[in-house]
Amino acid sequence: MNKKEKVIIDTNIWYTFAKVSINSKVNESNESQILKKYELFVTTASIIEMISKYQDDFCSIKKNLEFIISNNIQIIQLPYFEIEQQTLNGLFDFNNFKIDVNKIIEKKIKGESNFIRGYVYMIASACFHLLEDKVYKDIADKNEIKRKHIKLTSDLFNGNFDYIFDIFHKKLNQAYKDDNAEQVIKKEFNDLIYLHIRIWLINFYILTDERTNKSELLSKIYNNNIINEASLKNLNKDNTWKKIEKNKDNIFNTFKKLPDNNKLSVFNNEIISGLSFDNHVSDIVIKFIIFKIKKIILDGAKFQKNDIIDMILLTAISTGNNYLLTLDINFLKALKEIEPLSYKLNCNFGFIN
Repeated sequence: MNKKEKVIIDTNIWYTFAKVSINSKVNESNESQILKKYELFVTTASIIEMISKYQDDFCSIKKNLEFIISNNIQIIQLPYFEIEQQTLNGLFDFNNFKIDVNKIIEKKIKGESNFIRGYVYMIASACFHLLEDKVYKDIADKNEIKRKHIKLTSDLFNGNFDYIFDIFHKKLNQAYKDDNAEQVIKKEFNDLIYLHIRIWLINFYILTDERTNKSELLSKIYNNNIINEASLKNLNKDNTWKKIEKNKDNIFNTFKKLPDNNKLSVFNNEIISGLSFDNHVSDIVIKFIIFKIKKIILDGAKFQKNDIIDMILLTAISTGNNYLLTLDINFLKALKEIEPLSYKLNCNFGFIN
């Protein structure tokens, strides 16, 4: 007997298979084929998402969980979205059903805040990389200034590591209560990239202007207004900064006109060489990160909350699962480029428009 190939199903396919929601792309024929032909998996990230979505609808939660039991669906634990075994046991004990919704939602918010912070650092780094030629072009001691500037950038990231997490953690706590998490994430993400670029340029002018006090170099984005007059004048005369300031509410409108693909490719190679040393970051996740950087910076695409879950699901593929099925259009576009086997399988079942 041939061993079944492994397939992860995303949250929306799971809802549809469990008859909790309806999607026209999923029908009895392709559902039957998928259930019969493959060994199926859902992730703990999907379980957390499901409980958060249906927290006031026990019947829907139960139907989703019953589908897992009746079809022998396996569960994959994912980093930052782990669920304790005792909690999982309580979820599937329908005679003594126990669920701490607040604990589940807190796990979701913490996981999302961690991943968004990572995106902020990667996108900010790409923006700095694309601005370097314009910023350093008239500097005599370019290599020395760049070396010091890179050290300051590292200090900037390290100095705000907890602060950025706390921003998203606090904002998402309220946003989920107000049902506007997508809008809040987009705004905070944009504003934080703006602030990082502002401080990056201010530090550059402090380093290169003899009139400035070098002790005023900034490493905290929440102190970004504490700068001397000379540095502020230099910043406000900077033509690139004028363009960024003009597009403050949509920072990447500026970058669509700045970068060239060759320069961004160099940065992509730096990401690959850097993240490859992290055993938790697989090749496919690196490819997805690069794909998103291109989309956000070159195409001006908005950062989406789903980008977090998409990257998390890809970590599951790297744990030995062969394919991933999804109904998310934007995620399918990414799979076409970075995971063609999964993309082809989605095409075979009619999940591509």
